[in-house]
Amino acid sequence: MNHWARVGVGAFFAAGLVAVVAGPVVLWAATQAAQKDQPSSATSKPAVGKDKKDSSDQPPQLRFLAWQAEEEGESRETPAAWKPDGKPVTNQADLNILQQIDPGRAGIAPGETWRFVQLWFSHPDIDREFSASVTILDAAGKAIVGPDRQGSTSRLRGEPGNPDDSGWVVVMCSPGKAGDIPKTVDVVLRYSVGPWEEIGTLGVVFEYPAKLDGVTAEGTEETTLDRATAGRWGVAGAGLGNVTVTTLRTTRDHDVASRTQLDVIAVMIDDSELPRGLRMSSNKPDEGEKASFRFDAPRPEIKQFKFRTRPIREVTFKNVPLSPGATTTKPAAK
Repeated sequence: MNHWARVGVGAFFAAGLVAVVAGPVVLWAATQAAQKDQPSSATSKPAVGKDKKDSSDQPPQLRFLAWQAEEEGESRETPAAWKPDGKPVTNQADLNILQQIDPGRAGIAPGETWRFVQLWFSHPDIDREFSASVTILDAAGKAIVGPDRQGSTSRLRGEPGNPDDSGWVVVMCSPGKAGDIPKTVDVVLRYSVGPWEEIGTLGVVFEYPAKLDGVTAEGTEETTLDRATAGRWGVAGAGLGNVTVTTLRTTRDHDVASRTQLDVIAVMIDDSELPRGLRMSSNKPDEGEKASFRFDAPRPEIKQFKFRTRPIREVTFKNVPLSPGATTTKPAAK
């Protein structure tokens, strides 16, 4: 499975998935890379089985940190990673995780000196819709503002090759430029896991805009992608030639979007359910949230859209070292 992800960022949560910003940043779904190898159908295996205990009230764990190689061609066969207590990663089982779950790479423009750190989080309930957003705070509690890029990639619990019985997400972000990196920082992770609450449905043909429990559906559009573009986007059936996809656009108030994650499922003509293939969004205080949900099917094959939400949670990891040697305290969940 290819777990590389290249993600561009603009605006997301109020506190700020590739440089960390004081304001919000754009999120491509944290599981974009994992989704490319998953069928977009109702038969897709859920990340958390029905017989597995709901652990959504437990915060994710910050497991490892590692610096992204400064040059794209540098090998990552033996990552120089460390744990949040400052100890280098030497255990073979931990090294296997670092090697088998590829974190991807945040793009660096020519001449830039920003450094990007990879933050490895695990949680039993990470699923394909998991969202993650990181803000890095300096010793004074002030957000470190870097370039407007932040990216993530993930692997779900139970996927082939996953060496740990947890879901994983790796968030790439920047704590500063080369030569100006603090020794320790606080890492604030905003995330969503656990059960969804359905808030309503909307027929595929509706009068724009349509309002539904805090969500405004702005419209839908069909796009026909050539084989190469569909392949890059990870669209189902891309190998068969041109593919037609349907995109639903929504808006929400900034405060509402800062508290809850929105997801949409397409109910097909035959009543099967099609999860969205890709979600992109931005959430700015002065503009609110603007989101688009892509479904890998033509519009005539879709009967209605099913809307659902779940809470966005927050956890802070204190005094996290940006190199081996320092110590950190346990996270304080909020």
